[in-house]
Amino acid sequence: GRALRRALMWTAMTAFTDYGNFDITEALRTIPVPVILVLGADDPTVDVELACRIFDQTRHSSPPPIIVPGADHALPPDSDWINQVGVTLTTGRR
Repeated sequence: GRALRRALMWTAMTAFTDYGNFDITEALRTIPVPVILVLGADDPTVDVELACRIFDQTRHSSPPPIIVPGADHALPPDSDWINQVGVTLTTGRR
């Protein structure tokens, strides 16, 4: 179900927008500051597993990705992910 939902979403986005039509892999390798990857586990616009693999290859998962359970592309403002980002930015740990 998730794969079909993502395929339908990408088909619509490809037909009507330029969203996701560029590769940021090289930019991720060269950004000189910490990068925090936060994704909704049920995001229909992002292949979450692929995004985490690319993040691991380019940033060595440092800090580790934050996957928000039950969230789609709009991350909930009342979720613990915000606290995790704050702790990571202020202490370097999660």
